[in-house]
Amino acid sequence: MLIFAKDIGKRDHKHVLEDKLPELKQYMEYQRKLFPYTVVRAGLDLAYKELDDILDFIENGYRPPENSSRREYPTDVNQWYKSRFPWSSAFLKMEEMHFALVVLVKAMDSFG
Repeated sequence: MLIFAKDIGKRDHKHVLEDKLPELKQYMEYQRKLFPYTVVRAGLDLAYKELDDILDFIENGYRPPENSSRREYPTDVNQWYKSRFPWSSAFLKMEEMHFALVVLVKAMDSFG
């Protein structure tokens, strides 16, 4: 398959145009410094924090909790959930998705 044509285990891919395009070289250097674990963990943390904030909002009678740093809350929570989590919202309720994110974060912590 074409998707597996490159060795994804190789960390320092070098683009053929890096020597000719300084902006591309700078971008590729940045990409090589990224560690996949950090990127995935940051995404999980963001998703968890967003969903946790909304669940706190619901538990507080659709009013922003006092200790929240979030400034904006959705007027239609169900629509917000479907747009933020389009795939999982088809078969998981918000509370179930929250639990799944907790499990994934804990699993990632076991690797760190």
